Amino acid sequence: AAIWRSHWNDIEELVKESQRKRSNFFLNELTAYSFYRVRYALPLNGFLHAKLAEYARTFNDSDEDAIKRENTLIKCIKEMKAVSDAELRRDLGHPSYAISPHGDGTPPVLASYFGPGTYADSIEQYRKTGKSMEAAMALISTFTFLLGRYAWPDAIEADLQRIVAAAAETVHQAGVAPGQVQALYFTGGSTGLTALVNRIAQRFPHAQSVRGDRFASVAQGLGLHARAVFGQPI
Repeated sequence: AAIWRSHWNDIEELVKESQRKRSNFFLNELTAYSFYRVRYALPLNGFLHAKLAEYARTFNDSDEDAIKRENTLIKCIKEMKAVSDAELRRDLGHPSYAISPHGDGTPPVLASYFGPGTYADSIEQYRKTGKSMEAAMALISTFTFLLGRYAWPDAIEADLQRIVAAAAETVHQAGVAPGQVQALYFTGGSTGLTALVNRIAQRFPHAQSVRGDRFASVAQGLGLHARAVFGQPI
């Protein structure tokens, strides 16, 4: 229930940012994030999943009028925040999840989003032109979509190993031995990849693993950054 309520509170704040920006790009990323973050974080099914999917068909439709999409998302937020704990529990852990609803995550899937000449170029362009909020929202939305839509097996083993090697190299450059690392702080959506977390933990066997709120910390960071740049909302 805490994850559910935190999610919709975060989305409510990001909608306010979207209304200030009036950016279709930001709206597209926000609406995708609104749906796929829930799909990744919770085994939601039954009536609630159907209702959320019904809303998503409108607010995720980039061909639809932007104001209509925004108003639909606001209505969805209001309804989802009104869901009781009992109603949420009723639709969690649905038996259909005994069969994975996820597609197979493969390197070509990643390349289609982050390879040369793809969507990643648009994100980089936003970053270079000072639109860091749009770039950050796009990255978070895309990673959440990939985590919510696909299962990531051994096909990305090499990529996982490169990430672990980068962590080890960072520690080495700091002049710290792996055995001296006392704590590993895991936060953000990528820490939902159990294979990645386990490999990093194995590289630093004496460190205690500490977990942040991987579902809210990034969105909270975006909110803090927005406040630092634009000031307190009026």
